[in-house]
Amino acid sequence: MKEDTYSSGLGAIGFIGAGKVGFSMGKYLSDSGEHLSGYYSKTQESAEQAAIFTGAKAFDNIRDLVNSSDTLFITVPDKEISGVWDCMRKACDLKGKTVLHMSGASTCALFSGIIDTGAYGFSLHPLCAVSDRYQSHKTLSTAVFTIEVSDSSDETYNLKANAIRTAMIHAGNMIVDIRPEDKVLYHAAAVVASNMTVGLVFMAEQMLKRTGFTDEEASKALSPLIKGTMDNILRQGSVNALTGPVERNDVETVSKHLTKLTEQESEVYKALTKALIEIGKIRHEDADYSGMEELL
Repeated sequence: MKEDTYSSGLGAIGFIGAGKVGFSMGKYLSDSGEHLSGYYSKTQESAEQAAIFTGAKAFDNIRDLVNSSDTLFITVPDKEISGVWDCMRKACDLKGKTVLHMSGASTCALFSGIIDTGAYGFSLHPLCAVSDRYQSHKTLSTAVFTIEVSDSSDETYNLKANAIRTAMIHAGNMIVDIRPEDKVLYHAAAVVASNMTVGLVFMAEQMLKRTGFTDEEASKALSPLIKGTMDNILRQGSVNALTGPVERNDVETVSKHLTKLTEQESEVYKALTKALIEIGKIRHEDADYSGMEELL
């Protein structure tokens, strides 16, 4: 199919909220061939900036945006989604519309009373960090997206779910279905991989500083170690990437480490070492980690 005849089935896409996620997702979808109707934001200036960036239109009221759109992305902070939805269902004709929010932790239960409006609700979430309004659309191409779906015999619901999947696959993404009851665990996994990695690196920097490293020296020293570890994980998986004293079942070294850590550091070290032992058991089925487990 030629690009100029491509159609995912989403129709005209409108965004309510013109922050980092709204900017990035709108630009990404527009670049992949989707048609944007435009943006509405509580700050008109933000809507105008997003419209310029994506080649769309800025709306000064939510009703006109809804009337001009077939699919509506609610891209506001999580705590504001319910309020925006409540405004939409009271002020707008939503019959037949596809409505999505992009929260990683919240489910479509935020769309209270949606059946009565005749709209169809979904949540779509990219497993990546969206940190910059004008640059993050470039990283979305590498993200796996999740779509929250429910088992349904409603043919229209399933067609709309497939239109969302089609749009993301056409853009070059893997998209995975996720059940509502799994959203919180899914989001927790993302926090562990992303935010908590930041916390671990910060903790390692503080430990090096106690040995005499400056901030700059600690950052520079850890950089190749962090990059090399992540490269190994991505290339061969977390199990095969494991090295170090736990993988070698070196109880003596781990014991020495624990004598030099603060109480908080020790708690983190022990918790993660228990996880590393599980990896070690997978790597070395005949190894006896009972000494390491007793130490912890």
